[in-house]
Amino acid sequence: MSAEEITHTCEALLATDLHHDCRHWLLDGRSHQQAQPRALHEWMQEEYFPRVRAHLKGRPCIAFLVPRFVWEGLPAQGYENPLDSFAHGVRMGWFTAEEEALAWLDRQR
Repeated sequence: MSAEEITHTCEALLATDLHHDCRHWLLDGRSHQQAQPRALHEWMQEEYFPRVRAHLKGRPCIAFLVPRFVWEGLPAQGYENPLDSFAHGVRMGWFTAEEEALAWLDRQR
């Protein structure tokens, strides 16, 4: 998916979750075989996550599944602690394996 497709998907996800009041998300991006541009990460951190936090009750938790090379590059994208970071009212974890991501989400409940 391109950065533009990801932003559209994020908007659709937020609209759907507003309807269902779902605060725990598992987003699988392992099929992305190239790093996303810094501008996409900035949009998520500065615009999207604050809106997610403002619209959903409680503190949203998002587990991202990514390929290993993306996980290794997260500090350069502004994610200091990939296994449990808190930014703009959203707790997030970045993982390469679904089992670890699901266990993390369970601990957040």
